[in-house]
Amino acid sequence: MRAGAYMAALPYMIAERERDKAYRIYISDALRAIGENSARGGGKYYETRFIDLIEPKAEEKRTAEEVIDQVRGTLRRLQEGSEGT
Repeated sequence: MRAGAYMAALPYMIAERERDKAYRIYISDALRAIGENSARGGGKYYETRFIDLIEPKAEEKRTAEEVIDQVRGTLRRLQEGSEGT
């Protein structure tokens, strides 16, 4: 297969991979919910979602003060934007 053919097929392959990933997440969440509902009597179930296993969230490296400052800045910008309307 030539490079042009690969480039033409790439959007389809990416879309197919994303559909497959969405399906796997949906099915695993559904099975997790069934397990959770079945375990309400005291049994065990998996608490970790499939998406968290395949795409772990980045660990927060900011301090509490940095987070608070960012939230305050965002709120300030939102307030300034709403005053203009």
